[in-house]
Amino acid sequence: MFLKIFAVLPFFFAPPDFRINWQDEFHKTVNVSLSGYNETVLRCIESGLEVRYRFEFELCQRRTLWFHSCKEKKAVLQSLELDPISQSYEIMRDRLGDKRSGTKSSVSSRDEGLAAVSNVSELPLEFLSEGDDEFEAETKLYVSARVLATCRGQYNETLARIGYFLTLGLVRISALNTGWIDFNLDKNS
Repeated sequence: MFLKIFAVLPFFFAPPDFRINWQDEFHKTVNVSLSGYNETVLRCIESGLEVRYRFEFELCQRRTLWFHSCKEKKAVLQSLELDPISQSYEIMRDRLGDKRSGTKSSVSSRDEGLAAVSNVSELPLEFLSEGDDEFEAETKLYVSARVLATCRGQYNETLARIGYFLTLGLVRISALNTGWIDFNLDKNS
């Protein structure tokens, strides 16, 4: 009996699958997907609180016998919240660092909303490379990326910030943190 429980536990605590793939054969845009949700994110949305996903990216070029050359970090912020009056889920998307304002939309189901905020579609390489065409043309490019999910309204934010600074940034309250993962952008595939 105990052996069966321990065999099933990794499936319950497995981290969500995080991927970055080319959108098209021209290698100008990428799709970012995070499949699966953890228990904290589901409890947060069921409690009527806001779930906020922060996708962070850093486009880098591998160099032999030297440090890798990287562009400035970029972020995409997406949030999902239940609107109690219309009983629909409000989605807010904002690409931080560009000059455009964020967009809002709504969906009727929780699963549809979670699927929408856990994916970034058609992220231009130009946004990650800050418009540097020569950097984009390099062959040894990779993207370092991570996803942070937080449940807004779950805790006092002032106390969370104090704890973050007292631990020198080692402890941060979040529902999900994938950690930094490198994705090769092979233009031959």
